[in-house]
Amino acid sequence: MVKKNPRGLKKPIKEKPFNRNYLRFIELPQDREFFSSCFTLKEGAYHPRGELDDKTRGRLKSLAKVIKENRGILKIAPLILLGILAA
Repeated sequence: MVKKNPRGLKKPIKEKPFNRNYLRFIELPQDREFFSSCFTLKEGAYHPRGELDDKTRGRLKSLAKVIKENRGILKIAPLILLGILAA
């Protein structure tokens, strides 16, 4: 049975969105290095590595959850700016 990568990490991700939308939200440097090592850079896009063992896949899944939590729904800075301009 083929095991899959976590949702959102199955398709190739271009280099700029990879850094901006994923690596930026991982706090620990060793977790950033691990996350980057799960992908290979080809032609300006990060492609997920094919063979990942269960332990690596589990850690990648937990990092994907952390990224999603750190991303948040609303950005606070634009809301504060909007509040200041409206007042």
